[in-house]
Amino acid sequence: MIRWPWQKRETRADSSYTDALVAAITANAGGQSTAFPTATAALEACSGFVGRAFTSAEVRGSDAIRDLLSPGCLGMVGRALIRRGEVVLLIRVEGGELRLLPCESHDIDGGPDPAGWSYRCTVGGPERTLTYNGVPAESVIHVRYAVDVERPWRGYGPLGVAQLAGRLSAETSAALADEAGMPRGALLPTPLPGDSEQLALAKADVRGLKGQIGFVESMNRLAAGGAGPSRDWVPNRIGAEPPASLVALHQQAFNEVVSACGLSPTLFSMQGDGTAQRESFRRALHATIAPLGRIVQSELSRKMEVPVELDFSGLFAADVQGRARAWRSLVGNEAALDPMVAARLVGLETD
Repeated sequence: MIRWPWQKRETRADSSYTDALVAAITANAGGQSTAFPTATAALEACSGFVGRAFTSAEVRGSDAIRDLLSPGCLGMVGRALIRRGEVVLLIRVEGGELRLLPCESHDIDGGPDPAGWSYRCTVGGPERTLTYNGVPAESVIHVRYAVDVERPWRGYGPLGVAQLAGRLSAETSAALADEAGMPRGALLPTPLPGDSEQLALAKADVRGLKGQIGFVESMNRLAAGGAGPSRDWVPNRIGAEPPASLVALHQQAFNEVVSACGLSPTLFSMQGDGTAQRESFRRALHATIAPLGRIVQSELSRKMEVPVELDFSGLFAADVQGRARAWRSLVGNEAALDPMVAARLVGLETD
C-alpha cells in the first residue's frame, strides 16, 4: 500500500485567484476579445493528437497505479498540456480508495522551493464546486508543458508563448466564419414591383416547382416597351466567397499553430502523400510525445513515490520499418556496428 506524507496545514486566505477571475470576466464583458485561439481547429487538432497519443500509453507500475491512471485520465492530461500548458490533479483518499481529482483552477503560495509550495485547488462538479485550501505540494500532481525561469511555478501552453500565431488563427477563422454565415441564395431580377400581386404569384410558382416545368410569361414582354433583358430568368448567386488571400492566410496561421505545438502541418494535410505523413508522425512521436511523456511520468513517479512509466511502444510500432532501415544502414556499411549495439541505438532492442 502506497503511503503519502499527508500533512495538515493552516488554511490561507489568498485573493490572487479571485482577482484574476474578476479581471478575466471584466475583459470579456468589455468586448476586448473578438476571437478565441482556444476555439480554433488548429489547436484542437494538436491537443486531440497529443491527447489520443497519451490515451494509448500503457502504464507500467502497480495495479493500483494502472487503475488510477486510466486512458481517460491520461488523455485529459495530454489535452490540457497543449490547451492550457499545465494540469493539476489533487491526490485524495476517499473511502479508503485513492483518487485523482482534476482541478479546474488553482493558485500557489510559497517560496522558491517547490517542495514547500501550498496549493489552493478548485474542483468542479455537476452540482457544486469544492475548494481545497492549503494543500501541500506532495498531495498535488502538477505537470507543466513549458516553464519560464521568471515564473517557474506556472506552465505555458504553445499558444501562451506564440500568442501572435494563436491570434492570427483565431482572427482568420472568425473572418471565414463570418463569410460563411452571410446570406446565401439566388436573386432573380424581375421588372415587376416588389409588392405586386403578379410577383407574389410568380414566387409561389417558383416555390412549387420542385423539379417540374413551369410556364411563365417572358420577362421581355413584361418589361416596359419590350426593352427587357436579352435573356430570361438569369439568377445572380450570392453567398460566401472569401478572397483567396484570406484562405491562404488562414492556412498559414494553421501551420504556425501546429508548428508551435511541436507537430508538422503535413501530419494534418489531406493532400500530403503517405511518405511525408509517416515521417511527420515519426517526428511527432520522437520529438513531442516521448518528451512530454517523460515529463508526466517523472512528476507521477515523484508524487506517487513509486516508479511509473508510460510506454508508447504501441505507437512507435508504426515506425518499425524506418528503424529497420536505419539498423541495416548501421550494420551493413564498412564501419559496421555490432548488430545488438545498432538495435539498441535505433530502438529495436527487446528485453
